[in-house]
Amino acid sequence: GNSMTEALAQQRIRELEETVTELSRKLEERRKELRCVHQMAEIVEPPGFTLDDIIQAIVEILPPAFQYPESTAARAVVRGRHYASPAYADTEWKLSMPLRVSGHNTGRIEVCYLQPHPEGDHGPFLREETALLDIVTERLGRIIERMRSAQALRESEEKHRILLDAIPAGVAIVDRTAREIIDLNPAASRMLGLPRDRVA
Repeated sequence: GNSMTEALAQQRIRELEETVTELSRKLEERRKELRCVHQMAEIVEPPGFTLDDIIQAIVEILPPAFQYPESTAARAVVRGRHYASPAYADTEWKLSMPLRVSGHNTGRIEVCYLQPHPEGDHGPFLREETALLDIVTERLGRIIERMRSAQALRESEEKHRILLDAIPAGVAIVDRTAREIIDLNPAASRMLGLPRDRVA
């Protein structure tokens, strides 16, 4: 009787220890995934980072977020350009997500294991890793879209400036609501005696 109770108690303790170990492992995996998302947010903050810099940084932060970081590599293909983490190799153990920008497929992000690993939810990959890659791909698509929109706006403003400057007659652009001049060409600046840099 007593030894039977003791044996059951020992078995239950082993089961609980295994459960705690498994939960700890899963928690560590979620922590790595969250760190990746946080690092991605930090990548886009520094001014002066080009789109190439951002994409390269993203493929370098992905491998540590996966279950087997020591044998994980990542690559992004964006409009035919390739960005890869160190030691990238195209293998049969690959997770790939399409990269969509403004509703159009413009490339993909891939994560590869460089050696075989036990089966997960999607080949050797966990369901959460698939979700992480989906999040990263979706966010990169938005970053690219935002950067392209900002570039298009800068180009449009430059064209506006060139056209305005080329008009020989004085032209001032007025904000009717605020009742102030928001831009003027050199001819209007001379006519009004108002330096362009003093305009809103």
